[in-house]
Amino acid sequence: MRNVRVRYEKTGDARFVSHLDLVRTFARAVRRADLRVYYTEGFNPHIKMNFLPPLSLGYESLCEAFDMRLTDETPYGEVARRLRAVLPDLLRVTDAYEPQTDLSDVASVLYSLRFDADAGKAAETLSRGGLVIEKKTKRGQITVDVHEALISAKSADGALDITLPMGESCLNPRHVVEALNTYGGFAIEDFRCVRRQLFAVDGSVFM
Repeated sequence: MRNVRVRYEKTGDARFVSHLDLVRTFARAVRRADLRVYYTEGFNPHIKMNFLPPLSLGYESLCEAFDMRLTDETPYGEVARRLRAVLPDLLRVTDAYEPQTDLSDVASVLYSLRFDADAGKAAETLSRGGLVIEKKTKRGQITVDVHEALISAKSADGALDITLPMGESCLNPRHVVEALNTYGGFAIEDFRCVRRQLFAVDGSVFM
């Protein structure tokens, strides 16, 4: 038995697929691809799969991942090929390999936001302190300074690139947009969000 990490992109209309439906889709794909994988035991066995924290509905990603276990020696490249053959292009598998870390080791995430406003001015606004918003959590409402929570923000090719922490201290890109509207004089209603890259604690690209 060995572990495999599957990397994939979630783009276009797939951004409207919920996390629960996504899990079901990949479980069906694994079965259709005739992969020999580990199932949980008990009354209702299912494929043992672990996913990254879910994207908000409507967001796209170029760097999603999930882990599962193979019960045979199918080559990792063959795993990726078989999954690509049974999945739509909007859920494109890009790689499969042996993971060296846990998915929970992702420390930060790079997002690109596109909206009908000046991305350079947005980055400048985020460089200032005092961008306080109210954020809902499982334990209730908390106050967060978006500037202090941000790891980085810059304008790039007409988009706003922001790096946000992952985990309990995480921000959602919509919190950043809320701060821009409240403190920067913006009136952003719609925006496109793409999760572009994952980073480990040391700042290296997460694999």
